[in-house]
Amino acid sequence: MKNNIHSELHYIAEEVSKFVGEPKRFAMYLGIIKKLGKDKTWQIISEMKQNGDIKNRAKYFMGCYRNSRLDKQT
Repeated sequence: MKNNIHSELHYIAEEVSKFVGEPKRFAMYLGIIKKLGKDKTWQIISEMKQNGDIKNRAKYFMGCYRNSRLDKQT
């Protein structure tokens, strides 16, 4: 593990931020993953990998995050 990766959540945040093309927004993705949970985050990433024709991965991920939060409120 790298020196800046301290936990499993840090690892997931690093993987997600790189996958969506925003590695400099690591901290933002870390906060989102803390709210979403590890399982839901991996589910979203898995769906994104299966659907290879996503033009803007970051926007898609944020949309899934927003929808997940809305689902919890209802």
